[in-house]
Amino acid sequence: MNAPEKGELILRLRGIGKQFGAVTALEDIELDVHAGEVVALVGDNGAGKSTLVKVLAGVHQATTGTIEYLGKEVTLDTPGTALELGVAT
Repeated sequence: MNAPEKGELILRLRGIGKQFGAVTALEDIELDVHAGEVVALVGDNGAGKSTLVKVLAGVHQATTGTIEYLGKEVTLDTPGTALELGVAT
C-alpha cells in the first residue's frame, strides 16, 4: 500500500457516540485527519478524550456514527483491527 499524499484525507469520523449504560461519554463527534497533519485532543477532565482514543484504537466500539479510513468505512472492533490500519496507543 502506498503512503497517502500530504493533505489527503486519511481518517473521517462522523456522528461518533459512545454510551456506557445511561452515561453518554461521546456525542456527535466529527473529526477529519489529513496526511501530514499533527492533531491534538485537548479538553477538561471527563470531556471524552480517552474514550475517543479508545474507540479509534478498537478498545471500545462506537455506539453511533461511522469511521472511514482512506475513504472506506471501517469497523474498529479490536485493537488488532486498528493496528492493521496503523492506529495504536
